[in-house]
Amino acid sequence: MRLIVSLLIVLSTIPSFAQLPADPTGSVMTGGLGMTYVDGKPYFLFNTAPELSFGPWGLGLDLNLRISPDGNIREEDWDEGYDFIRIIRYVRYAQKRAPLYVRVGQLTSARLGRGLLMYNYSNGISYDDRKIGLEFDMRFDKWGFETVSSNVIGADIWGGRAYFMPLAETGIPFLSSLETGATFIMDMNEDGRKLNDGGIITDNQFTEANPVTALAFDAGLPLLDNDFIDFGIYTEFGQFAGYGSGGSMGLETNLKGLGSFLAISAKLEHRINGDQFIANYFGPFYEVERLTRLSDTLYTTKLQALKDTKNPGNGLYGGLTTTILGTLQILGSYEETYRIKNSGLLHLGTDLGDMIPSVLARADYYKRGLSAGSSVFSLDDRSLLTAELGYKPYPFMVVSMFYQWTFVPEGDGDYKAVSKVEPKVSFVFRF
Repeated sequence: MRLIVSLLIVLSTIPSFAQLPADPTGSVMTGGLGMTYVDGKPYFLFNTAPELSFGPWGLGLDLNLRISPDGNIREEDWDEGYDFIRIIRYVRYAQKRAPLYVRVGQLTSARLGRGLLMYNYSNGISYDDRKIGLEFDMRFDKWGFETVSSNVIGADIWGGRAYFMPLAETGIPFLSSLETGATFIMDMNEDGRKLNDGGIITDNQFTEANPVTALAFDAGLPLLDNDFIDFGIYTEFGQFAGYGSGGSMGLETNLKGLGSFLAISAKLEHRINGDQFIANYFGPFYEVERLTRLSDTLYTTKLQALKDTKNPGNGLYGGLTTTILGTLQILGSYEETYRIKNSGLLHLGTDLGDMIPSVLARADYYKRGLSAGSSVFSLDDRSLLTAELGYKPYPFMVVSMFYQWTFVPEGDGDYKAVSKVEPKVSFVFRF
């Protein structure tokens, strides 16, 4: 087990705690001290978020204590019984793609099918609004199913996919591995059902539509699967009830035959977008996009955006991750809808890992609003740059600085960098 306690001296007004990736085979404990603001009031924040593994079982906890300058714990955080239940972030059995997989609590990367309707969905973006979700999958030799619920005790997202291998008994090369599936998703949350002809919705002027319902069919065919490489193609078609349809076709590959020296994972997808259709509608930020408030009385909804999508044209998504010597990671992704001007979104990142002993180094670059002819690396109000640099003076200690830069217009086409800095001291104990 690894025990990690982080002391954060936060110089910005936005709390940001470095999170360690979950380890499916081991246990990790993270913790931090910092400062946060709630309704304009400052609070000292203590956080601990261990992830524990016991064989196939896993348990994630998340405890946040907000303490006012006069030493009192924020009462609103602990005035209901549910406030104590949500300390348990999740409980799981096994991992995705196992014969039996169950996860209850926070969902972080939920996916159904090939991802046309739901991909990397999270029900826990906000600590205060976190829900008790459920993933329940069973996988047999020739068929199986996977299910997702964003909130088992409320009217929210419910979805499932059933799949089978129709040619498994034929023994035909390649074709015997064909997998076909059908996906159904419904969102019954009232905030996701509000519409207004004007696009902008007010508290007293909207139409409550039927629950958002979508159906998709997919097929995937592995073409290569050996110790050196696996490579496959897939396609998926989806339809929103009462709205439009769209589809995707793509390929995925993993180059793994060079041992720890080099591993490459890549995905390239062509998206076919019809009117009133949004690919990956239930994405990582859906809980925020479902209803976005513009003011106290004005807001927009994701369903309204779906209804207003006209003639978007086709698009693409591409992602590439390279791992060198089992530790250095270089990754990038790009997505764009062709007919929507400035719809491109780019992400580049790198993590040095343990390549240089006693050194921590990682960086990420994001840019939105890209199109043909755009300058990818010019820094403007569409850019976000983050970096973390650190040193290990002792095996049990890491001293690092986290940097974040955004850019705001300054006039005459120039942009001013706005930086946030977080010094951190972390202690690491293994036992």
